[in-house]
Order: sequence, then structure tokens, then C-alpha cells
Amino acid sequence: MKALFRIIRPENVIITFLSVLTAAWLVTDSVLTPGILRAALAAALVTAAANIINDIFDLAIDRVNQPGRVLPSGAMSLPAARLCYKIMNMVALALTIDRPDLFLIIAGSQFILYFYSRSFKKTVLLGNIIVAFVGGLAFIFGALAAGRIMAGVFPALFAGIFHFARELIKDLQDVEGDRQYQAATFAVRFGSRKVLLMVDALFMLLSGILLLPFLLGIYNVYYIYMVVPGVIGVTVYTSWQLHKNTTVENLSRMSILLKVDMLIGLVSIIVGVKL
Repeated sequence: MKALFRIIRPENVIITFLSVLTAAWLVTDSVLTPGILRAALAAALVTAAANIINDIFDLAIDRVNQPGRVLPSGAMSLPAARLCYKIMNMVALALTIDRPDLFLIIAGSQFILYFYSRSFKKTVLLGNIIVAFVGGLAFIFGALAAGRIMAGVFPALFAGIFHFARELIKDLQDVEGDRQYQAATFAVRFGSRKVLLMVDALFMLLSGILLLPFLLGIYNVYYIYMVVPGVIGVTVYTSWQLHKNTTVENLSRMSILLKVDMLIGLVSIIVGVKL
């Protein structure tokens, strides 16, 4: 159980669950209904399953980059990991069987994430784009579950750009193992300087888009009070740190910081609509 808990990356699973609930809350105050909770749990299970299949396909690379992970360390066997992957995906589908629109999104996400882990992750930018798309899709999914899909558009844009930048940082963190196994990521192909320039550009784009809902009168002033220091400020700090120090340790710290910042972004969105 401990190995299963580690391999699914519980922090990622929780962020997905909360993202779906946040998007639904933008539509209705009644988010703790069976339908919305089932949708959030289904999305969380897809994330958990995606993390498992990612580690299965990355086993050889992780022996170089992350030898302490569950599969390279032998804490869980490959057959057990494959079984958990299948069960989680089947349960996710079962949870949305009564909603054909949500069911199709879950099934499509499972399909995309499988091929992401098998093939697309090791390509220049395509893998990053897929992760960004699926990260943003959680908000579209949550808003659709609550009955008004357009409420999820701005949060989906925020999340997509944020995930794109963070994935580039993670690629830079894993560059040695990726290079050894001929994974043609952007970091391997173009080097750290161009990765950092792209991350800077994405963070600047994100900052501009983050201000749009307030300028358009969709989110209130309390959103600005939170999002400027809590999200934009953190991205500025992250860029400064990355240009200052690109050791694996610092890249890992910045990646964790950005993961925490996702939660701040969720709170900012809720505050921007509900206060």
C-alpha cells in the first residue's frame, strides 16, 4: 500500500480532484453532490493511473534519473503496477457511465495519457503540450459536470500554461537520463538556455492571461490581491532562481514550489468568484 501511495503521486491526484471541484464550484455552490464527486474521483483516478503507466514506461530512464522511485527500487513489481493501472482506469470509466459526455472525456484522456507515456513524452514539445492540455481539461471537465462548461475556460488556460512551463522544468531536471536513452525532449535537443527562455515566455504569457478575468469584470478585486503575489510573484521568483542555478536539486525545488503554487491558484480562482 505504501508503494501504491507513492507511485500514484498523491499530491497530483489531490490537485486534480480539487481542480474539478473548483471548476464545478464556479458554476454551483452544491459541489458535494454524488454526480460531481463521482466526476472528481474519476478524474483523480485517471491522474493516478497516468502516473503509474508513466513510471512503467520510464523504468529504464528512472534507473538513471530517479533510482529511488517505486519501480526502480523494487518496492512494487511491474505486474502489480500494471494491475493497479487497469483497475483505476476501469473504476474511473464506471464512475461516469451515466454521463456520456464525461465518460468520453475520461476515456479520451486515458487513451491520450497512455500514448503520451509510451511515445509522445520523449518528443520535442508534443509531450509537454499533451500534459498542458490534460491539466487544463480538468477544469473544463469539472465545469461540464456542474452544467456550464464555459466557466472552466479561464482556469483551463491558466492551468495549461502553468503545466507547460513546469513540464519544461522537469525535462531539464531529467535531461541526463533522457539523453542517455535517446529521448528527444526540448531540453535534450536545445539545451538549458532555450528551455529557460521558453519558461520565461510562458510565465509572462500566464501573467497577462491571469489578469484578464479581473479586467473583464469576471473575477473580483480579491482575486487580484491573491493572484499577483501568490501566483505571478512565485513565477517571477522561480524564473530568477532558474537563471541563477540549474542544478538538479534547485530544479527539483522549483518544480515542487510550482506544484504548491497550483493550490494557491485554485484558491485565488475561488476567491475571485465567491467573495
